[in-house]
Amino acid sequence: MVGFYAGSDGSYYTEWEVALRMESGDWEPCMWDTETGWELVEGDGGLVWLVPVEASDLPAWVEVRETPEGPGDEVVDTRG
Repeated sequence: MVGFYAGSDGSYYTEWEVALRMESGDWEPCMWDTETGWELVEGDGGLVWLVPVEASDLPAWVEVRETPEGPGDEVVDTRG
């Protein structure tokens, strides 16, 4: 089962994408709440607040695809 995050930057992410960005050093965790699951990360010159969401709450323009470079899924914005 894939978990999802809504980002304060207007993007959606899978748990795998978040973990990959943290492991690669693209994002640095700043704060988090283990009870609710939200995380605040720093990267790309700013902060992004990540809030867990259910798959049923994803907008219609979100498509989840298997990634070619790893064993996870990624969110794709299909709005063009």
